[in-house]
Amino acid sequence: MRVEGVSRETSRVIVIIDDDDGVRDSTRVLLEACGYATDGYASANEFLAKTSGAAGDCLLLDVQMPGMSGIELLEHLRNHGIQTPVVLMTANIESLGDRAIRAGAVTVLRKPFAEEAVLKWISLACQRNGLDA
Repeated sequence: MRVEGVSRETSRVIVIIDDDDGVRDSTRVLLEACGYATDGYASANEFLAKTSGAAGDCLLLDVQMPGMSGIELLEHLRNHGIQTPVVLMTANIESLGDRAIRAGAVTVLRKPFAEEAVLKWISLACQRNGLDA
């Protein structure tokens, strides 16, 4: 798949955290088809338990998950000095207000999102992190 302004990746690891198996799996397939490596978790708590929060070149987080939300995970990471770029995704973008951006998210994508949109924002997030995307 070729998206304008997005190069084919070979070594970037994108961590997908979403309690919806279907979203996690379809996003993984898309990203891997574009050359990204992926890692996936069904919850923020599972991610923290297995990684201590320091993992990947970009985190793709669902906002609404059981237990810790995506926003709460983002705030937790920032409070612990972890600056990995975060792209949030949600079906209910209106409820976020400016909280997501103030917390340090690169952007918030509305579900369902276009493939081109998620690829563009992940590429931009990696660039902002000093990784040539």
